Amino acid sequence: MSGGTIAVLLGIYERLIAAINGLMSKDWKKQLGFLIPLGIGILTAIFLLANVIDWLFENYPGPTKFFFLGLILGVLPYLFHKADAKNKFKANHIVVLLIGAVLCGFHGISAGQ
Repeated sequence: MSGGTIAVLLGIYERLIAAINGLMSKDWKKQLGFLIPLGIGILTAIFLLANVIDWLFENYPGPTKFFFLGLILGVLPYLFHKADAKNKFKANHIVVLLIGAVLCGFHGISAGQ
């Protein structure tokens, strides 16, 4: 799961992008009011959960990988709905998406995962 995907799921993606862009404007202080608490939360989660995730991968690699795979696959319908894929995706978009999925699959196989 990427940070961007989580931001979309939480409904803060547009606000996050606007705040990052706003850092170079005269309203930069206003943007910090959003970004600083978000950054503190992200850093806290990283420091609290990094060891837990490392432990899970060491002791339960299969279930942990399938958990993350489930998170990714489970969010795809929502992302396709949010992107209005039925109306906006054309055949070339689907071809590129499939090529990317196949390349990721081959990378995982070649990396021994």
